[in-house]
Amino acid sequence: MEETQEKKGNIPEVDFIEDIEQAKRVLETLEELEKKVLQSPEYRLLYGKTQMFYDDSGRSRGGHSHNIGETSGRMAKKAFSIVHSQREAENPELFRINREIYERYGRIMGFAHDLGHTPLGHDGESVLDDKLATLTGNDPELAAEVEAQRREDFAGVTLEAGIMDDGTLPLKGEKPTGTKTFDYEDYQKANREHKRNGKIDPTHPQIGYEHNEYSAQIFARILKQMQRETEAALGSQNPDIRRTAERQKDGLSSIDPTRFVTAILAHSRSRFPNIPQDLLAQIVRQSDKVEYMNFDFDEYRELGFFPFPGEDGKEVPGKTAALHARIKEIATSDKIGYSPEYVEEHFDEILAYLDQSGEQRRESLEAAMIEEALVGQDGKPPVGKIHDKMDSMRSAKICAELKDDALFHCTEVRDENGEIVGVKRGTITGNNVERSEVILDRLLQYYCDHPDKIPSSPETVKLSMLRDGEDLGIVQSGMEVESFNPENIARDNAYERLKTYLSTLTNARCEELYQQLVQERISEGPGHGIEPVSQADIDKRMADALAKQGSPKYPWQLSKAKKTEDYMPEAMTARVAENMARHREEVAKDEELHQQMVAADKAKGYVYGEDGSIISGPDMEAIPKEAEKPEVQPERIVQNPTNIHENARNQNTVVKMSGVVSNAINEGVTTDDVQKAESEADKAKEVREVQKEGGRVDG
Repeated sequence: MEETQEKKGNIPEVDFIEDIEQAKRVLETLEELEKKVLQSPEYRLLYGKTQMFYDDSGRSRGGHSHNIGETSGRMAKKAFSIVHSQREAENPELFRINREIYERYGRIMGFAHDLGHTPLGHDGESVLDDKLATLTGNDPELAAEVEAQRREDFAGVTLEAGIMDDGTLPLKGEKPTGTKTFDYEDYQKANREHKRNGKIDPTHPQIGYEHNEYSAQIFARILKQMQRETEAALGSQNPDIRRTAERQKDGLSSIDPTRFVTAILAHSRSRFPNIPQDLLAQIVRQSDKVEYMNFDFDEYRELGFFPFPGEDGKEVPGKTAALHARIKEIATSDKIGYSPEYVEEHFDEILAYLDQSGEQRRESLEAAMIEEALVGQDGKPPVGKIHDKMDSMRSAKICAELKDDALFHCTEVRDENGEIVGVKRGTITGNNVERSEVILDRLLQYYCDHPDKIPSSPETVKLSMLRDGEDLGIVQSGMEVESFNPENIARDNAYERLKTYLSTLTNARCEELYQQLVQERISEGPGHGIEPVSQADIDKRMADALAKQGSPKYPWQLSKAKKTEDYMPEAMTARVAENMARHREEVAKDEELHQQMVAADKAKGYVYGEDGSIISGPDMEAIPKEAEKPEVQPERIVQNPTNIHENARNQNTVVKMSGVVSNAINEGVTTDDVQKAESEADKAKEVREVQKEGGRVDG
């Protein structure tokens, strides 16, 4: 294949296939690949997973992915036209085909970027990551098997990453001194050790779950399946099928899987910071920004969260002025960078920009992001008119900040003495976040303990569309989608079974499984199913959120909530109150189930202690008094890069512990037991996380 690459100044290289017949074969192949992505069960199931909200009030992850694919395709097409503008006059047809190839690359990458996303957003991802990392961290043989599977899936994928003089990946803020080409899994091993600052035992690698990595893995499997089908078709007795397969094989030979994998991985840049991105990967990442800067913001506008003047031009008394003050605060922050003088002079233009629809803002924002990608600008652009290309990006960031005001708005929960005892999240949108998190956590723990309970036959779900689920030629409300097929499990081990099954659950299916397993617990007794969520579970979740002073979320959420309450319309305040009441009703229903469970247990002969835990019963000995407390499943903190050095200190502390603490850890006791053991061991400092199984402290 004859192919040229052009580069002028800082403009990135953009492929151009010189042979028109070869270009046609590549385009035909990409068109077929796009169909396979859109028709995959993983893509269709995204329409049953919410994008931001946990209920059905907002858009789905599928609608989000559809928009990213469309946006990435448009931006790729525009970028190609800019870079190869002189080619159009030379050979219009060859130019058109190459431009469509580049557009098709962008579309496929955008559609595929979230194929492996969990239900319940990034909270679902965090819970699954924690469980799977614990699983592989305690089982070196399983970890080695997972690595082997990824080497198979990502065979032929290489990643070029920046490195330091000693060959390690750079830490945040460090500038690489060179580059190195890694096989995919070798890069990931280096990345895992890098994240833990080299403090992890290499014989106990922790392989958790990252949605962008699993998305890339699903895409790689779709591409390999297409290659296998093409090879099989070459042996067909039908000459037309053989000819199509021959063209498709030739087209596939020109498609580099690394290009797709890199773009899918790098759309979540913080997780893969060391991978250089080509122009297409940058476009996919920028398309994600276009989406959340515009359309996520619009969702809250439609809810009535922002008191912009209505159609009659009237302001909301006392609230519009507070919103204007907040916009000025955001616009002059370091993140946006407008000067106070500029904001005062152009404030009406800023408001006009924000008051547009997402579709209206999108065009100027796409142009700005293409320009940024083409010229490679890192710093803030010079301040000009608000609708200049580069300034439209900064103004869109105001949309993103306002969206975060709503997304991360919290309501303080106080006790009878007026003391803050928790932080209730999701009260604007109706999300009962804490309940959803507890349910997902229990589902994951149940299947971790009982991987044999994962279905042994295919399952299908009916998609109940969210409001963006109109028929796009891909999905329809009520259509049945294969949600899980055991034959798709790459290797029959606990990690692959859990990842494959749990990542495919839709929001509705999570609730359905929860109700089924609660009924199993009530009818069958302890050791079966899962316990219903109690008010105590909700309270603990909220209290933990409030107590996490080192977390990037909660403390600033409270201060942000105070600001948003200044401008939040009274109708939204009433909505929050209604949602809080509805949340209490949901938990009251769970409490009824809990009482049914206790009554059923007592009828079977189980005895409960004062703290609500079972102390004796059929086929079990009485539990010692000191152990009458609910066992706490600790959280890993190694995934948070900000805690690397603290983790290292914790690990060093554990090494110095006396035998009584080491023995306690090896017995798999709870965090409280460890704390008691610490005091008996001269109060050794700061043991934050103890993994229950395998007796190892995360570092």
